[in-house]
Amino acid sequence: MSRWVLDTNLYIRASHNREARRALNAFHDRHFARTDLAATVWLELQVGVRERSIQVAFDEWVDTFVERDAVLTRPRSPFSKPVECSAC
Repeated sequence: MSRWVLDTNLYIRASHNREARRALNAFHDRHFARTDLAATVWLELQVGVRERSIQVAFDEWVDTFVERDAVLTRPRSPFSKPVECSAC
């Protein structure tokens, strides 16, 4: 079954435009259970939060993805290793 990951710009547009918000809400009504949140989108949206009330609502929204284990992060490469800093 297909899964969805939406771009940051869709969420930003929905926060500024009523019609875009309606379209995003309609999409989420149909596909939210199969929609994942990319960690980069989460962080990009977090940067725009300026008010405590918005932060609370944003955290609650993100929690809906966390609870479904639907936050996508970049997998760690099996070839990566910690970098040692000789100047530290």
